[in-house]
Amino acid sequence: MDVIARQNFTEPTAIQAQGWPVALSGLDMVGVAQTGSGKTLSYLLPAIVHINHQPFLERGDGPIC
Repeated sequence: MDVIARQNFTEPTAIQAQGWPVALSGLDMVGVAQTGSGKTLSYLLPAIVHINHQPFLERGDGPIC
């Protein structure tokens, strides 16, 4: 989150504010917004949160797909 703060993101855009709760809940969504409105971050940030909450794999645990 420090990196996001250093990039001068002070508050989410409309697409992010509406998309994050849906994405974090695990539901599918379609978001339509103008170029440069933050669509990429609106799906990447929940994806990163999901990845960070996965259990750590020990050597020999994989594959997991």
